[in-house]
Amino acid sequence: RLGDTLTVAWEELSTGRPVRFDDGERVLLVLDALPTQSLWRKRFADRTADDVFVVAAGGDAFLRSPDGATLDALEHYLAMDPPARDAGPGAERLAELVRGGYPSVAAEALALFEAEPTRVDLLDDDGAATLLDAVRSARREPALRSAALRLAATHRLPGTRETALALTADATMRAEAYRALGALPDGVPADRVEILLGDATPELRVVGVEVAGQRADRERLVQLAQHDPAAPVRLAAGRALLARHGAGAIADVIGLLDDADASVRGGIAETIGALGAPAVEPLRAVVDGTSERAALAAVIGLARAGREGGVALLAIAEHHDNEKVRGFARLALGKAPVRDD
Repeated sequence: RLGDTLTVAWEELSTGRPVRFDDGERVLLVLDALPTQSLWRKRFADRTADDVFVVAAGGDAFLRSPDGATLDALEHYLAMDPPARDAGPGAERLAELVRGGYPSVAAEALALFEAEPTRVDLLDDDGAATLLDAVRSARREPALRSAALRLAATHRLPGTRETALALTADATMRAEAYRALGALPDGVPADRVEILLGDATPELRVVGVEVAGQRADRERLVQLAQHDPAAPVRLAAGRALLARHGAGAIADVIGLLDDADASVRGGIAETIGALGAPAVEPLRAVVDGTSERAALAAVIGLARAGREGGVALLAIAEHHDNEKVRGFARLALGKAPVRDD
């Protein structure tokens, strides 16, 4: 309660750790009741259970030198009646914490929005503007700005399109800005998609693939999948082809199972395998080919291809000429490898 004086005792078992709470330091703590079975009860045998508390979340629920904006927003948020906290006023306070709160508190406030998306829909125009202020703020962490922009685009908050368009000129936020535009009804204009696909930055070429939608030229995607120098772009283009053309695009991307980059091999194998039965025969043909690394990637795909993929894996595990491929197939089936004598 306001006006109460508390003494905080902290025992640190490791001498190498920095001091959590030091004399004269200003901290904000969240306290929990002392657990019934806690060994600390023996330390305070002369006290009642109501006299002794522990720092919540395993000792992690504290802020060192909290700022005024964070304290003010938290005080108002926690003082609300539960119905108000779960309604528009609570959502507005959370948006204020995202915009101006201590970094870890801002991240937690945004996490509440992400965990309970209905809270985002409670924001009125002013609340949406508050959240978008955080997106535009260069003082906020890039990860938080990006996550808040994705949230705003997903829920189509008013002002999101204008904010995203402005941030396409921000080097830190450009990729996320275009992703946000791609999630909005009008999408990204075709001329900008073309610019993204030809950008010198691999991340922006990936975004170009993602936001192109059904407008992407198939031959252009095949070229990117097979020849782009950046692994993330090859994988994104391969996945886009499979998403738009299904089994009909397997022939366009099957060569990626022998890609020099392991993330491309594994990622495209899983995406092909997710197509189910139509993927089994092409993947089986790769397993029987001359490339060991492609065969191993194809095994990953077969493990995702359902019952027919499992049948193929059983045969591979028993009869394939390559011991490594046989062992990997057994692992994919959940069996221990068998060493040949």
